[in-house]
Amino acid sequence: MKWNSTPVIALVAVLVFAAAAGLLMLAGGDDEPPPSSAVETPTPSKFGDPPRLGDNIEDVAPAHAQTVGQAATRPRPGAPAPSGVCVTVNFVDTPENLRWFHMAYDEQLVTHLTTVFPINPDAETGEYGGAVICYAPDEGLETGIHSAAVSVSDPTVPNAVVRQVVGWKFEVVP
Repeated sequence: MKWNSTPVIALVAVLVFAAAAGLLMLAGGDDEPPPSSAVETPTPSKFGDPPRLGDNIEDVAPAHAQTVGQAATRPRPGAPAPSGVCVTVNFVDTPENLRWFHMAYDEQLVTHLTTVFPINPDAETGEYGGAVICYAPDEGLETGIHSAAVSVSDPTVPNAVVRQVVGWKFEVVP
């Protein structure tokens, strides 16, 4: 006896048709497009990327992307802590100490206007292991977003490669 494949093909066609109709019914028949799988591109921060601290530059203040009141940026004679825009540095492998460090504020060199607070004195030699270097104009920093940067380079070699640069931004509010 010969096997007739026509009923099998018809049954398979009916099952495929029924499955397709069922899927359309489950989908709800919406005319809305499927949700997008695109990933939103994050908008860059108005402060940019945070600085990489370490080596000779240990800390910055105000911190990157921090908001500070203008009063906190004015000099405070006799205060236990420095004010303004500050950087904490160490003197490891910098024999001339402070001459290795240069500070800029809003793209202007302000090293000559900074105040230095020595830290970490050596008990035996009395030499300091580092300093907090601050720029704090009498009127305080203007309100708005500001940039600061500190570089470390050998002052005895005029064309020396800069050893380290740290830049950051912060905001001053009234």
